[in-house]
Amino acid sequence: MGIYFVPGPRGGAWWIRYQVRGHRRRESCGPGSTKTAAKHLLARRIQEAREGRAIPATPHATVGAVVDAYLGHLEGLGRRDLAGLRRGGKRGRLAASHLWGMMASTLPTAAVEEYTRRAMAARPPAAPATINRGLALLRAALRWAVRRGDIAAAPHVRLLREPPGRVRYLSDGEEARILGACAPELRRIVIVALQTGMRLGELLALRWADIDAGGRMARIERSKSGRRRDVPLTDAALSAIGPPGDPAALVFPGRRGPRHPNTVSHGFALAVVAAGVRDCRFHDLRHTYASRLAMRGADLLTIRDLLGHATTAMAERYAHLMPGRLRVAVDSLPPPAAPVAPDLAGATTRPRQQRRKSQ
Repeated sequence: MGIYFVPGPRGGAWWIRYQVRGHRRRESCGPGSTKTAAKHLLARRIQEAREGRAIPATPHATVGAVVDAYLGHLEGLGRRDLAGLRRGGKRGRLAASHLWGMMASTLPTAAVEEYTRRAMAARPPAAPATINRGLALLRAALRWAVRRGDIAAAPHVRLLREPPGRVRYLSDGEEARILGACAPELRRIVIVALQTGMRLGELLALRWADIDAGGRMARIERSKSGRRRDVPLTDAALSAIGPPGDPAALVFPGRRGPRHPNTVSHGFALAVVAAGVRDCRFHDLRHTYASRLAMRGADLLTIRDLLGHATTAMAERYAHLMPGRLRVAVDSLPPPAAPVAPDLAGATTRPRQQRRKSQ
């Protein structure tokens, strides 16, 4: 933390340096500012950081300050995917890049393109999906700053083309071996994931108040898409969930805390190794659920709704598992109509065009 002066063509400006949740931030007090104003601003920022309040971005804020303020804004809205956003951008390549300390109000498009080039030329090179996570966070944060009036305009941020998503689903034998290698509590979670296609975060956030055993439904108040979703429960899922408990309690409480996804992911990875199954992550249970629906004749709209996707674009990755859907569609066409002889009563024996020529 500190105060320092940066000379410039218009007399320079005083800057402050402080930390927010372990991340360093720099902020300019603007051209023509005084040291006293910088001291007051630094004291205010330190107090805001101690109270856990979202520190707003300013017209003279760096890209890092704008991204940090945007994440604080999302946290205030109750977004549940902040960990992924921070891994993809704030704590990833974006935070370590030259963009992090540049002024957000004057960030050129060329600097964003240079970030993409450097990430692709790194050794080992970053995958397009990894680069896009940082770019998407940067684009969203800058657009948010424009809507707030913190900056006048945002540079154009173009995402890279990503290869098709990975689809790995379990065979019946692999499923049986993994379930046999799971501890009892983990086995409950795995069975419900296979029977509902719910994400790990959604499963760990379930409370007994969200389970309607009579209606055989589980309610997800806020899914990844930000919308409420009702998930049908099978008999196997209801059996794994077990008898109801305190409505405010979690259905799957963790040993290291009420919600600790890393514990479940690590335990599942150990079970996969013990079962002798290769290349399988917890999210592949969701792929298994969707793949089995596709192979049993469910259409893409149904798969989309059950998975909670906003569009059918994500569900289309399972279309290749419907080999008979084109044949079923074609076979549903009616047969050709039976030929009927034309009624020639009162009709001439020559076409009209020939009659005109003869005239």
